[in-house]
Amino acid sequence: MRRFKARVQRYEGRDQEAITRRIKELEAEWDIERSLELNASTLALTGLILGATVNKKGLIVPGIVLPFCSSMPFRDGVRPFRSCADSALEHVRR
Repeated sequence: MRRFKARVQRYEGRDQEAITRRIKELEAEWDIERSLELNASTLALTGLILGATVNKKGLIVPGIVLPFCSSMPFRDGVRPFRSCADSALEHVRR
């Protein structure tokens, strides 16, 4: 909660343009993050279907993807896809 308050206070005295620019950056970051989360969900579901219908080795994929995604609440608010989203956002900015 302290970090949240500090971040909000950082933008308290800034002009409308700076705040709008930051909101757009966050929206782009969240779009990338949602896309990565959707891809992870798709991989997990595909692995489950393959494991159930084709070969049990298909269960390896959700066995890797799902624990990675479900570890999010235990990472002190750090989202598992944050670093991927940050690097993708940096690439888009260039």
